[in-house]
Amino acid sequence: MRVRVSGRDQKELVDFMKDLEKLQNFEITYTSELRDSTRTNNPKYRNSKEIMQYVDIKRKS
Repeated sequence: MRVRVSGRDQKELVDFMKDLEKLQNFEITYTSELRDSTRTNNPKYRNSKEIMQYVDIKRKS
């Protein structure tokens, strides 16, 4: 499962990712770099202050 996590506070995102890693039944298999949502070609996001990160998660067997 690929999940996009976004927000305006980098510390909050980092803390959330640390909490996500502590989940016992799930394993994080991929984590992208934090990036500004302004890197997209969509003009709708040109002035956005949000940062985002993609995460792949799978259920442990």
